[in-house]
Amino acid sequence: MVTRITLTHIEWRNQSWIQVKPDRYVEGLSEIIKKITGWGYHKETGWRVPYTKVSYISLQNLLQNYQIWIEKEKHIIETQTISLPIKLTCTEEEKLAILKLIEKLTIKRYSPNTIRTYKSCLEYFFMQRDKSVGELNAEEIRIFLLKQS
Repeated sequence: MVTRITLTHIEWRNQSWIQVKPDRYVEGLSEIIKKITGWGYHKETGWRVPYTKVSYISLQNLLQNYQIWIEKEKHIIETQTISLPIKLTCTEEEKLAILKLIEKLTIKRYSPNTIRTYKSCLEYFFMQRDKSVGELNAEEIRIFLLKQS
């Protein structure tokens, strides 16, 4: 039987969250969600992570062995706030760049966890940009990294 996990954008206590709701009990789900910074649990909302690109990408990576359903509409639990527009996918050119990075790191024998971290960081970087990969320059990367620290 395939486990279906539904991801829903919710507004709760004046914050945007991604609610993670399995259709049945999933052993180890709490450990998976606890790997995402800012996670939370409440009897009213269940498991939730911040509504950010990094959280969304992390959920996709961590839940890759499950069937994921994404609800399109936003649900208001207690309070109402504005929706956060997010580019949730990379372009084909960006995906190719990510694959090349993974290949280089694998050849250099980096650990799977390090590769996963680098991949997530590069995906997050691409989500923050409107330019193509070919327009990438060292100064833009430097500014991005300085803002993240």
